[in-house]
Amino acid sequence: MYFPNDIWLLIKSFQYHNIKIHGKHLKNDPSVTSYNCVVKDIPTPKILPVGPCIVYCSQYKRPRLVKFIYCLPVFRQNAYKLVIEYTQVIYYERYMVDNNISMSTDEYISSVYKTQYPD
Repeated sequence: MYFPNDIWLLIKSFQYHNIKIHGKHLKNDPSVTSYNCVVKDIPTPKILPVGPCIVYCSQYKRPRLVKFIYCLPVFRQNAYKLVIEYTQVIYYERYMVDNNISMSTDEYISSVYKTQYPD
């Protein structure tokens, strides 16, 4: 299975659970509770009003990937960061077959994309 390099490095870091790295949210000291409060206050991504939103990767490379692009507002006026999320198209196709959804794959993916983060 092929993953882009930036995603593969992130996946490798989570292959083995390291309680010192991944278990920090379980502590009850004041710095961790304030960190958890800050994480809750981080704004959710917004769907871009214009520009590329859903980008399909190469049809000939396997597995077929779809890239979702969101906009995350930064704490300055009119400043945004892009959030890019990769998913395999086959997951959506399997879900559609299992649940008897009679839409095209592209229509279903765009409907899921638009309902994922409400405005």
